[in-house]
Amino acid sequence: ALNGWMNRQLIAEFGLKLGFLQWYGLSAINALANYLPLPQAGAVVRGAFLKRLHGLGYGRYTATVLYMYVASVVLMGIVGLGALAHIARAGGKVSWILWIAYGGLAALAILLMPHAARLIPGKKLQQLAEGYRTLGRWSVIGRLTFWKLLTIAVNATGIWLAYRSLAHPTGWARSLVV
Repeated sequence: ALNGWMNRQLIAEFGLKLGFLQWYGLSAINALANYLPLPQAGAVVRGAFLKRLHGLGYGRYTATVLYMYVASVVLMGIVGLGALAHIARAGGKVSWILWIAYGGLAALAILLMPHAARLIPGKKLQQLAEGYRTLGRWSVIGRLTFWKLLTIAVNATGIWLAYRSLAHPTGWARSLVV
């Protein structure tokens, strides 16, 4: 449901207002389509739906998908660095490879900055660049960050609870790294 809500918020930046049944149903269909043996089948189905019923161009839709993925990766990197710092401070061993990996993910934050749309070349990708520019406003970045951090926290809590239910309790920070 959180992913559906975030998609609703991003798509609203292009003037489309999805009702509850549409954004929640689209999220469910997206999750179901991801079980198909095609990479990103859910995203393709969601894009086709938004194009057909609401006229949202594929370039703008692709901008929302890319922006969500980049934001997810960046926030996972930042949260991962924070979790590693907590684990190390508590005396736990942390591999330098994890520091480099999470640091690299966090460094991709440059792609979320408002002027990142200038990096998209060519006139054929103009609609993508325009969509990316729309989503690159600080107010959108702030809201997306909040919702993605909430999603990461919910997922980490699920992993933490799963470890506890299997009689292998672990710290919540370690669940963030998993």
